[in-house]
Amino acid sequence: MDRVSNTRQLRPLESLRRLQAWRQMEDWMRGARFRRAARNAAARMRVDVDENEREYVVRADVPGVRKEDLKVRLDGNQVDISAAASEEQVHEPGASAVYSERYMGNQRRILTLAHEIDDAHATAQYRHGMLELHLPKRGSPSGSSVPIR
Repeated sequence: MDRVSNTRQLRPLESLRRLQAWRQMEDWMRGARFRRAARNAAARMRVDVDENEREYVVRADVPGVRKEDLKVRLDGNQVDISAAASEEQVHEPGASAVYSERYMGNQRRILTLAHEIDDAHATAQYRHGMLELHLPKRGSPSGSSVPIR
């Protein structure tokens, strides 16, 4: 017998050890810590930022949030968007959820832009679960809130 065949014969349980490592990984992925991390990633507010020479346009997806539960704060070149989605009961009485992906709770994104924002001329509009901000470029003497229409 050559050496390679001899080595394989001495390690008959090697493939079982590898399988055990995969099973441990699967157990971890089914665990609460992984589910919490996956849920937090899914809950993150998705944002697009466009820029031209006059302004930034920020679009944020915040479905299920009422306009009254949105807050936008500007401070120099930073944009702070926060939203609170309250949990609503949509299941039949006496029924329990089998599968649920919708996030309920607080979300927040802080964006740092290259130019300071003219907060006196900034506008915000919320419709159909999307917040759209028009943020003209210029210096800002101090932080302020932006009313949402």
